[in-house]
Amino acid sequence: MNEETPAPKRSHAGLITALVLIVAAFLAGLIPPTLRARRISDEVARAQQRVEELNAELVRTRADLEALRLRAQLGDLMLEAERNNFGNAAAMATRFFDGVARAASDPAGGAASQRRQVFAAVLARRDEISADLARADAAVKQKLTRMYIDFGAATQ
Repeated sequence: MNEETPAPKRSHAGLITALVLIVAAFLAGLIPPTLRARRISDEVARAQQRVEELNAELVRTRADLEALRLRAQLGDLMLEAERNNFGNAAAMATRFFDGVARAASDPAGGAASQRRQVFAAVLARRDEISADLARADAAVKQKLTRMYIDFGAATQ
């Protein structure tokens, strides 16, 4: 009878060894994919952050481009006034001031505080400039020149 007792112990030891090997094999198969998934998740998070940064830069660039486009329109408007083409200048002024109003009201585009201030100052003179152009008042030329110089702050 004493000889039968050691046999079950060997059987338990073999079973435990088999279980340990099964668990080790399971973990060996589970750990690499888990690490790979974590690495990919980190890469996706970094890529999403970069996309957000690029989108913010795109918004700023578009706002800068719009400010430059508006300044060019103001330059063309000044040129027409200098040529005493006040009718053409008045039509151009309407488009210019409408563009400034759109840019000033765009929450994404007019984010810069200095730019908002310049746009507000330009818009505050809309009626004055439009009236001067309608009267063909030569003094409007100096006002437009000053506005052009001030508008340069919106493009920086």
